[in-house]
Amino acid sequence: MTELGPRAGKPFILNGWHVLAIFVAFFGSVLVVNIAFIMRAYATFPGEVSAQPFEDGIAYNSEIHRREAAAALGWRAELQQAGAGHSNEVVLRVRDASGKAVTGLRFLGALERTVTTSDARKVELREAQPGEYRVKLNAPAGLWDLDVKAAAPGGRTFELEQRLVL
Repeated sequence: MTELGPRAGKPFILNGWHVLAIFVAFFGSVLVVNIAFIMRAYATFPGEVSAQPFEDGIAYNSEIHRREAAAALGWRAELQQAGAGHSNEVVLRVRDASGKAVTGLRFLGALERTVTTSDARKVELREAQPGEYRVKLNAPAGLWDLDVKAAAPGGRTFELEQRLVL
């Protein structure tokens, strides 16, 4: 039998410098990855919803008064989705306080994603039957906000905001 001789070189011994290097390398790589994710997230959505947030804040009281005037009309709106896929159709039925169909309106507005301004599109609901307004959205699947307005008699505005799942 042959006897094995002593191994060449020193055996590896884990000391404080090795532990420090492993510790710094691990947390350094975590920090680099986090910084990369933060930069990517900020580049895709910086958090700015409005180009003029200060002016929007000042105008908020007039927005409240406008919505109160719209509510004073006593109109009721019922929004339904018809169709599926990329040809989702929205049907809006508007009735006055007595239940009579409200005719002759033109609803204009926007269809926007809930968390970003990309993919926003303008929409116009046209009257298909008395008191029934329709539009084909032709939007990709996902969560959307529909915000439409129509001029009411007396200079008031009727507004509708609705979250849709297409």
